[in-house]
Amino acid sequence: MVEISQQRWMAMRDQRRLRWRVTIGPAAAALLIAALWRHDSSPLLLSVAAFSIGALLAVVELTALAHRYGGFDPAAVHTGEELEIAVSRPDVRSCLLPIGVALFVAVAFLVAAHANPAPGKPIFALIVFSMVCSWAVGFDTAGTALTGRWERAIGLRIYRPQCRTYWRRVPSVHVAVPHGSPAAAVRLPLPLLLATAAAFTLLVSAADVHEVWQREAPWTAALPTVRGEAAASHIDPALGSVASKLVGRTVEVRCWSRSDWARIRRARGDSAIGFAEMRGSRIDLAPLVCRPLMALEYHHDQPLLGSERAWSLSFAVVALGHEAGHLALGRDESRAECFGLRSADRTATMLGADATYAWQLQSTYRRLIYPRRDAIYRAGGCPV
Repeated sequence: MVEISQQRWMAMRDQRRLRWRVTIGPAAAALLIAALWRHDSSPLLLSVAAFSIGALLAVVELTALAHRYGGFDPAAVHTGEELEIAVSRPDVRSCLLPIGVALFVAVAFLVAAHANPAPGKPIFALIVFSMVCSWAVGFDTAGTALTGRWERAIGLRIYRPQCRTYWRRVPSVHVAVPHGSPAAAVRLPLPLLLATAAAFTLLVSAADVHEVWQREAPWTAALPTVRGEAAASHIDPALGSVASKLVGRTVEVRCWSRSDWARIRRARGDSAIGFAEMRGSRIDLAPLVCRPLMALEYHHDQPLLGSERAWSLSFAVVALGHEAGHLALGRDESRAECFGLRSADRTATMLGADATYAWQLQSTYRRLIYPRRDAIYRAGGCPV
């Protein structure tokens, strides 16, 4: 057991130190580029959170191994004359594994983010890469600290002869020399201290990350459910019921206030009047769309056809159907537009409009609004 303990701790000591050197460079470079690009602290906060998780996992792993092999017990190691111990050299391929995993996760994020409305996906992928590398750095930092504590706790000075290197195909040879008294060694509860520090850092960074995420994706904020006309941001169950019937599954519709929608537009970097969250089955609508829909739903307000308010209602009815079309048919704008147009009379009827009035709203949009839409919405046409 003594020999197993010595070899295991020494092998871990070498592996963690080499992997740390390999990983710290890409992690720092990705973090620096992301921070300079975004001009905020979100990349650093996310990387610190990942670093803390890695450190906590390392504490758990090495504490379990210490109990199994007696790694922190001075009585379980050699304290006599100089002792030469042969330990396998670190595997360079395993040291490159964190970088490979980080690249894979970053690419997977780019693929998965295809359905996410947030802009700047490449820079977010770079942040993801930095987070995975930071997790590995945190894991190896705590691991190096704890395996170094083993060396100090046993009162030995362990070194590798200079003629040995990581790259030669020979086993690494360590020489353990008695150095001080194990009984007098400082026995601080290092695993507990590391775990406490990492947990505290994780909690602080997680709270800051949540605040940053609310700024980055304000459309994810929790909203109250209001059944009735309201100017404040809210979830509208009546509009959600209409959208759910159009899509064929449960859909949540969010109506945003002017100030909140301005924040959303700044975060998204576009001038959209609505968008569908494909993975969340949610529709987010600007006040320009929600106001006429709520007036029709809750006050049976049917503006005089040909008036500006009737145009606004016609546009809003198709806009709701358009976003529902994205949830039903995918990201293609022309197909979603045609879905919204073809279902406009049904949408207006479910909102409380008379059947004749609903048909006239659909006709108004088809004749007067649809031909003026951008080409991306009219590609392929929309036959009756």
